[in-house]
Amino acid sequence: MGAQPLSLAVTSGADDQEFKILYAGKIDQTPIQSSIAIANQRLFIRTAQNLYAVGK
Repeated sequence: MGAQPLSLAVTSGADDQEFKILYAGKIDQTPIQSSIAIANQRLFIRTAQNLYAVGK
Protein backbone atom coordinates (compact mmCIF):
# COMPACT_ATOMS: atom_id res chain seq x y z
CA MET A 1 0.00 0.00 0.00
CA GLY A 2 1.59 3.29 -1.10
CA ALA A 3 1.71 6.50 0.87
CA GLN A 4 -0.99 9.06 0.13
CA PRO A 5 -0.26 12.82 -0.15
CA LEU A 6 -1.63 15.02 2.62
CA SER A 7 -4.39 17.41 1.54
CA LEU A 8 -4.44 20.52 3.70
CA ALA A 9 -7.12 23.22 3.90
CA VAL A 10 -7.16 26.20 6.26
CA THR A 11 -10.57 27.83 6.73
CA SER A 12 -11.81 31.05 8.29
CA GLY A 13 -13.07 31.08 11.87
CA ALA A 14 -16.55 30.21 13.11
CA ASP A 15 -17.46 33.91 13.63
CA ASP A 16 -18.07 34.26 9.88
CA GLN A 17 -21.47 33.44 8.40
CA GLU A 18 -19.84 30.74 6.29
CA PHE A 19 -16.45 29.09 6.17
CA LYS A 20 -14.03 30.35 3.54
CA ILE A 21 -10.98 28.45 2.35
CA LEU A 22 -7.94 30.61 3.14
CA TYR A 23 -5.35 28.10 1.94
CA ALA A 24 -5.45 24.76 0.16
CA GLY A 25 -2.51 22.60 -0.83
CA LYS A 26 -0.91 19.18 -0.81
CA ILE A 27 2.21 17.83 0.81
CA ASP A 28 3.51 14.90 -1.22
CA GLN A 29 6.03 13.78 1.39
CA THR A 30 4.72 11.15 3.74
CA PRO A 31 4.51 9.82 6.31
CA ILE A 32 3.57 12.68 8.60
CA GLN A 33 5.81 12.12 11.63
CA SER A 34 3.75 13.86 14.33
CA SER A 35 0.50 15.63 15.09
CA ILE A 36 0.08 19.01 13.44
CA ALA A 37 1.23 21.67 15.91
CA ILE A 38 -0.07 25.24 16.20
CA ALA A 39 2.19 28.09 17.37
CA ASN A 40 2.70 31.77 16.52
CA GLN A 41 -0.31 31.77 14.15
CA ARG A 42 1.20 28.95 12.07
CA LEU A 43 0.55 25.25 11.53
CA PHE A 44 3.68 23.08 11.74
CA ILE A 45 3.73 19.75 9.92
CA ARG A 46 6.72 17.41 10.20
CA THR A 47 7.44 14.73 7.63
CA ALA A 48 10.35 12.30 7.55
CA GLN A 49 12.40 14.83 5.56
CA ASN A 50 11.03 18.35 6.17
CA LEU A 51 9.25 20.68 8.56
CA TYR A 52 6.50 22.77 6.94
CA ALA A 53 5.05 25.98 8.42
CA VAL A 54 1.73 27.25 7.07
CA GLY A 55 0.67 30.78 8.04
CA LYS A 56 0.50 34.41 7.09
